[in-house]
Amino acid sequence: MMSSTQETVALLREELGGELESLRVERVVVGIFFTGLKLSSGRAGIAFTAIGDIPEAVCCPTTAARMPKAGKLRGLPAVELLSYAGDANVLKSSIAVALLNALSAHLWAGHEPHGYIIERRRDAIEEIDFRSFRSVVLVGAFTPFIRELKRQQASFLVLEKNPAALKQDELPLHRWPEQAGEVLPKADLIILTGTTIVNNTIDGLLAHVQPGTEVIIAGPTASMVPTAYFARGVTCLGGISIYEPDLLLDLLAEAGSAYHLFGTCAEKITLRPSEVTVR
Repeated sequence: MMSSTQETVALLREELGGELESLRVERVVVGIFFTGLKLSSGRAGIAFTAIGDIPEAVCCPTTAARMPKAGKLRGLPAVELLSYAGDANVLKSSIAVALLNALSAHLWAGHEPHGYIIERRRDAIEEIDFRSFRSVVLVGAFTPFIRELKRQQASFLVLEKNPAALKQDELPLHRWPEQAGEVLPKADLIILTGTTIVNNTIDGLLAHVQPGTEVIIAGPTASMVPTAYFARGVTCLGGISIYEPDLLLDLLAEAGSAYHLFGTCAEKITLRPSEVTVR
């Protein structure tokens, strides 16, 4: 069975057809927080840079082996970098996911979405009444989400491999990733960050989701054709649309984070199955 990433690659190959062969990589930036990629068509995409998943990142010789084509990506056929999709090397995976997002943006510029709708200038999270859910699980200690969950006094847990990412009063809410099989089936709302797509843990996590659970993948990384994720129980992707790609890449090159992007070069979008009523 193909992974969700492999299915997304296959879908984009099918939808774009011969058009894919003409697209080239114009620029790649691997920033501290996000990796960005711009296509020759002018469309761009970004993905989380999972530096924390590279144990040898402090050692230049071994880290260099992770990116043997550094400095040689500009001008490559976009289709060539699709081979990075799903790679265990998270730097390559970040580039591939950014490419999938850029290709999705290119597709949407010329084709109507099939089976899903795109809501522009809409945040997938901010309109949710978390108190209406019995049990919320956040996969990853994403501070803005934790802050909102606490503000609403919601009942929630955080799956996180690094407890230091949580504040002292949040530690009782911490659960280890190895506890996913115990925690996720009990939730009626699960929020995952796009990091799970980059580090290839997304499918294993979704395998624990029970029918009827609301599942959101949120963050700039989750900005691609959503079909493969909807087939696995996801109900919403909350990503971004980039309207100033060059500025975006400049910001990422200077350690820009998501907070620097909105209102300057990107806007939030929400992707939902077309037959699902927004809760």
